[in-house]
Amino acid sequence: MKRLAILVLCFISLGLKAQTMEDFRLLAQDGNTEAQYQLGKIFSEGKEVIRDLDSALFWFEQAAVQGHTEAQNRAGSLYEKDTLKPSYMTKALYWYKMAADKGNANAQYNLGRCYLFGKGVEVNDKMAFKLFEKAAKQGHKTAQYNLSVCYMYGQGVAQSNYMANYWIKQYNENPAKESFQY
Repeated sequence: MKRLAILVLCFISLGLKAQTMEDFRLLAQDGNTEAQYQLGKIFSEGKEVIRDLDSALFWFEQAAVQGHTEAQNRAGSLYEKDTLKPSYMTKALYWYKMAADKGNANAQYNLGRCYLFGKGVEVNDKMAFKLFEKAAKQGHKTAQYNLSVCYMYGQGVAQSNYMANYWIKQYNENPAKESFQY
């Protein structure tokens, strides 16, 4: 009963007229992008239902193809995590790039990580730096930290203690608990 109450509150806060999980699923099946994204979150986090990453990926992709940038990022992260199918890294990069190009800070950070560590792409410090910078300027806490490190070691950018200190200060003053969205 408590889970149903949580779902109803979630629906109301989203402006969705749903009373049950089935109503929510019907909204998603009818193409409601936010309902699709929220179902993806529900299945990926396993808070209101048993965790089901296949269902999460399905709903994230339904919202992603309609341009929901956080759904694109989340689909990318689920593909990236699937180590049993290395070909999925191509799909992860596709979704990260789609969302990053539209300004999604989480996707910019995730794509930057891929370039920094050569996950599915060749290592490219300059590209990693650019992506971290875009995300950091939007307040992405972990990107702020990584940007500081890039400046500290001259990774993808000219070394600058001044800029390294600036970004570590931004990181330390950022009230977010953590921005990392995988």
